[in-house]
Amino acid sequence: MPTVYVQFTDSTQVAVKAVFGCPQDTSVYPNQGALESTDARYLQFLDPSLIPMTLAQAQAAQLAALSAACAAAIVGGFASLALGATHTYPSKITDQQNLASSVLDSVMAKASPGWAASTQYDAGTIRVSSTGVPYKCVSAGTSGAAAPAWPTAPGTIVNDGTAQWQLWTTPFWCADAGGNWAWTDHSADQIQTVGRDIKAAILACQAKNAQLAAQVAAATTVAAVQAITWN
Repeated sequence: MPTVYVQFTDSTQVAVKAVFGCPQDTSVYPNQGALESTDARYLQFLDPSLIPMTLAQAQAAQLAALSAACAAAIVGGFASLALGATHTYPSKITDQQNLASSVLDSVMAKASPGWAASTQYDAGTIRVSSTGVPYKCVSAGTSGAAAPAWPTAPGTIVNDGTAQWQLWTTPFWCADAGGNWAWTDHSADQIQTVGRDIKAAILACQAKNAQLAAQVAAATTVAAVQAITWN
């Protein structure tokens, strides 16, 4: 078997840093040695990919790849039926933060006091109907003697005495089935449904990652490990 003359990185002779055609002056090139051409240290120097992966190395690499795929899936968007038809929502970290703020805003709106008859209301005031739905006063005035017929469609204005109200909403970026993205008004219940849906989507990704990681840990060959992928 051919002999290869090498220089190691240090006296431990664990890694090769240079290869020569013949022995060199040790005062200039310390830590020299001679290896067979099939020696793993020489092959590692030529091309790290020539060294077969151990099972542990394959498992570590696959777990890292699965974790990266899981993270990408979490921020890759999700679907929700909150608006009655399937819409796609963004889920990057800033999107998740914005959605959390919108959900919190809706919770606070639903926690507003109930509507009362013959009461002066300023524009911007939020009151809750007898069914727990929040409405926003869009024109100041005094409410009527009886509750109005509260609208259920965003943007619809209802007269109440001399005051006017419309359904409380918060806009959020989403796309319809045709891929058309728009700021779309969501009622309190709708935005909270979106919040529950993104949580479910994230948990599903995490559960899938845990399941695949368990398969990687149970695999007994490098080939079996590498066959376990996210898709």
